[in-house]
Amino acid sequence: MKAQVVQLARECGFDACRFTTGAVAAHRANYFGWLEHGLHADMDWLARSPERRSDPRIVLPECKSVIVLACNYYQGNQVRQQPGRFARYAFGNDYHDILLDRMKPIAAFLEKQGGTQRCYVDTGPVLERDFAGSAGIGWQGKSTMCLNEDLGTWFFLGTILTPSPPHTNWMLVVAFPILRSRTKERSPSSSGARLVTGFMDVTIAWMPVLGTGLLRLAPKPASECQHLCDSSDSAISLR
Repeated sequence: MKAQVVQLARECGFDACRFTTGAVAAHRANYFGWLEHGLHADMDWLARSPERRSDPRIVLPECKSVIVLACNYYQGNQVRQQPGRFARYAFGNDYHDILLDRMKPIAAFLEKQGGTQRCYVDTGPVLERDFAGSAGIGWQGKSTMCLNEDLGTWFFLGTILTPSPPHTNWMLVVAFPILRSRTKERSPSSSGARLVTGFMDVTIAWMPVLGTGLLRLAPKPASECQHLCDSSDSAISLR
């Protein structure tokens, strides 16, 4: 069945499809610590039921496997010529809708095998990057982004919680010293974001901040890390 799911994922437009066991996320304790430090800023939904978000079996009690899907969105170096700077993932239509539509045939196939599936594209209670690491999609870098040898950092993640038996891929769990030995050393301050043992401070890197009564965006958002990351150099363009 694993080969059938992988083939179907390719036909549906995904660039990678891997599997991991439906169990507690490998970096659950790190996630809890991140929340305790208040680094999620006003993204309050991330602090709601963190136990649920870090254990797919609470979301779907019969979950035995997590299928992780990756979809390339890199459009090459010719970025759109318009005022302001935009993260590349924001170009085009809403990726949540696009990926969820692509996942429907996979979910339908799994339904025929028995049981109920849960499909999410970073809107559900799932630590996608942790499961992407344990599934072998990539590894989480010092910037907290998920890195892949072929796609760099330019890809979306989707997850399917399923009661189907696990077909575990080789694990690529994060180890920050590995990243530093693998890529050129770059100062975290170059992106304008504060990094402490791999924690991203959302108040600096993503969230709009208040200043002199006006709403202004952080001058160097988290997406800047993608331009600086050596792993992005090998990314395959959609064009």
